[in-house]
Amino acid sequence: MDGSREELHRLRPRFLLAVLLEIFSAIYGREAGFDISSDPNPKAGGVAFGWAKEFRLLAFLSFVMVSFTIARVPLEAERLRRAQEECDVYLGLGSLCLLISLSFSAYVHWFV
Repeated sequence: MDGSREELHRLRPRFLLAVLLEIFSAIYGREAGFDISSDPNPKAGGVAFGWAKEFRLLAFLSFVMVSFTIARVPLEAERLRRAQEECDVYLGLGSLCLLISLSFSAYVHWFV
């Protein structure tokens, strides 16, 4: 049981980071006009706006996958270790997608 408890303590920061990044990407998407009610083909931004929207969605889904992975993992030491590796992959992918989305949004904001 000690091994499981220790592994669970290692998952907590990943879960907290994933939830915070989910909230950030949701707020960022709303502020940037990526919500569903926005026009799918905006006049300003064009392709860069579309790519920013898609990468933001991928980032959000990656962070949600981290939350679901941690929430559904049983309290067994080996499965918790595998969940850590899986969460690290999703966090890395989500962070990369969020960075790319922010870059496209900055391009649209400053150069278009």
